[in-house]
Parts: sequence; structure tokens; C-alpha cells
Amino acid sequence: MNIYYVYAYIRSSDGTPYYIGKGKGNRAYVKHNNVLTPKDKYRIVLLETNLTELGAFAIERRLINWWGRKDQNSGILLNRTDGGEGHSGIIHTDERNEKISNSLKGHSKSTVHRKNLSLSHIGLQVGKNNPMFSKTHSEEIKVAQSERMKNNQYGKGWIPSEETRAKMSARAKNRKSTICPHCNGSYIGSNYTRWHGDNCKLKIVT
Repeated sequence: MNIYYVYAYIRSSDGTPYYIGKGKGNRAYVKHNNVLTPKDKYRIVLLETNLTELGAFAIERRLINWWGRKDQNSGILLNRTDGGEGHSGIIHTDERNEKISNSLKGHSKSTVHRKNLSLSHIGLQVGKNNPMFSKTHSEEIKVAQSERMKNNQYGKGWIPSEETRAKMSARAKNRKSTICPHCNGSYIGSNYTRWHGDNCKLKIVT
């Protein structure tokens, strides 16, 4: 869908851009975490509109590369990444990571919040909506992923206690399965919501 655009925030002093972004809807006009949104809306310029997300990412990357980034001493932009990936690619300082960690300690999402998060993800990466649809990773990427996972210490050597195993077993037994009306299979939890029901590949579209 051509609903995306690429925008720039313009300096009042000399008319040069200090931030390049990609978005849709009112993204260009709302508060950002890492850069000040201009109060004067005339300093928010939509550079390209009616774009696909892929096209918007490509233009964003090209413009950031053209103007350069201040944090890399290569230009005038306040962008923290090269574009094309949203917030991924940002490397936080140790102080920033500690603040994020402390702010999340003891914080849990409400049942309503968790349900809304679950519903918001249904069908987002099914079929052609999946960014890897009809694609395969190169051998170079596969090797890099393999090496990265070898150094991942999470869960290595971890053996759950008897109490934890009992809780996991009880939780699994209490989960109700749902019959998909399209393939007649029985599925539990996210396996049903993500791959079956309205998202089932055997669903007949009329």
C-alpha cells in the first residue's frame, strides 16, 4: 500500500535538514524519542509521499547518506541510524541501558494490555506481509547468525526445577485448543491466532 512518506525537520537558522524520517499517518508531527519535533509545522517538510514501505526505507537511507550524520562526523543530521530499519541499529550507552533496565524492573503489563498486543500482531506477518516472503538468507548471513547464536549464553546449561516443570506442565494441560473451521485442525494459543482462523492458508476467499 502506498501510504508511507519520507519527511525532514528543517533548521530555522539556515534551512538545512537536521533529521530525515520515514512514516505514515501523523508520524512526522508527533513527539520523537531522540530528536525534537519542530513546533513550527512549516519546518516539517514531506519530501516524498504515496510510497510503499520498502520505497520509503530506500529513500530515507539515500537522503541520510547524502546529508550525513553528526554522530559519525559525516554530516549535519541528528539521525542515530542509517535509515531503513526504524530504531534497530541504535547502540545505546551503558548509562542509557542501565536507565532502561531500571525503568522496566517490577513493571508488568495488564491483562488488557497483553491482549491488545496479541490482537495487534495477528496476521501482520502472514504470507506476502512477511518481509521474508519468497526470500532466503544468503550463506553469509546464515553463517553470521550461526556464529552469533553460538555465543548466546541465555539458557545454556539451564535445567528447570521440579517446581518449574510442574507449573509448565499444568499450564499446558489447562490450555484449551480451538478447531480451525478451514483446515479442521486443533490448535492452541498463538498457533491458532497466527496461522489459522482468518489467517488459515486453506481459507476460501469469496
